[in-house]
Amino acid sequence: MIVKFQAFKTQKEKKMKVCMVVYAWYSTDARVKNYVNALKEAGWEVHVISLYEDAGHREKVFYCGRKYQGNSTMKYILSYFSFFIKALLKLSINFLKYKYKIIHVHNMPDFLVFTAIVPRLLGAKIILDMHDSMPELFSVKFNIAKSHFLIKLLKLQELISANFSDCVIVVNHPQRELVKSHGIYSKKIEVIMNVAEEKIFSLQKRRRKQKKDFILVYHGTISRRLGIETAIKAVALVKEKIKNLKFYIYGAGEYLEEAIKLTDYLKLNEIVYFSKKFIPVEELPDVLEKADVGIVPTERNEYAEYMLPVKLLEYVAMGIPVVCSRLKTIEYYFSPSQVRYFKPGDENDLAKAILFFYNNPQARKEYAERAREFSRIYNWKNEKERYLALVRKLTR
Repeated sequence: MIVKFQAFKTQKEKKMKVCMVVYAWYSTDARVKNYVNALKEAGWEVHVISLYEDAGHREKVFYCGRKYQGNSTMKYILSYFSFFIKALLKLSINFLKYKYKIIHVHNMPDFLVFTAIVPRLLGAKIILDMHDSMPELFSVKFNIAKSHFLIKLLKLQELISANFSDCVIVVNHPQRELVKSHGIYSKKIEVIMNVAEEKIFSLQKRRRKQKKDFILVYHGTISRRLGIETAIKAVALVKEKIKNLKFYIYGAGEYLEEAIKLTDYLKLNEIVYFSKKFIPVEELPDVLEKADVGIVPTERNEYAEYMLPVKLLEYVAMGIPVVCSRLKTIEYYFSPSQVRYFKPGDENDLAKAILFFYNNPQARKEYAERAREFSRIYNWKNEKERYLALVRKLTR
């Protein structure tokens, strides 16, 4: 869909326009929304081309197909190409009308940057925003060897897409080193952290109240590689030791039905709750505010080692203590005194971490406070300024 936003500043700024292209649902993509809001505040007019969603925005909407959620490599690729063709046509037509200065394209896939071939030829600047490293993700998600032709092809399209772009944004510092190792020119790469927007996620949004339940939360994509199976098994191990235990899972994904079946099998129906849908970004604080502990149970694999899960940063911003997998990029930013680590894929170790927080209310407060040191250094106020400085540099 295409959504049009506008804020009014100077006469010169009102003429500046940006178009975002993203194969995602706009309402639940916090990163894209953060960019849009930052540009609006700076006086830019912003259009967003994205996927169809039932709760579509009505200001100016263009639907470019539906998102595929499944385990078929071919269907994933076909859905990408379908979106690519529709977005290419829409963006080309829109550019002739709106004369965008910048086209900001969000992966996956990386080759979406070529939807901007007409704007590029006519002088627009192109940003490729790598939310994820496609070769590593596809290798893990579809169990494909790194030496496979498809993975080599994905690395090639990543490199060609980066070369086509004026700038490549990555979401954390270890990922910067990863894409450099793929051959992307280091001077093209900018790190804009995918952090929580403090206007939405903050301590003030977490209301302190009396409650009888001990509440665990997980939100986002429901996928085996993201560890939801491990989390559910860990809950089964502690259910007899924690009075009034509840585990709220907010999100959807290809593993949702299997996760529900596992919950039934382990007789956790009275403990585990599934929303069965993604929650719009602005509504997340309302469902997270009651949490005692946030669970980030990502499985260990090459792709996961370069992830800094946004859910982790949102819990931290709200002052929710976190139990999470011990992985490379998370350890780069968080010490063991800030989050409670467990061995990835080990439900017994996760169960011990949950029990530690249950039995130590004071530790929950201390971990949460120490973790917030991250937000004092890496926050959207600072990252927004880095992004706007980049935009201004590209449009000089």
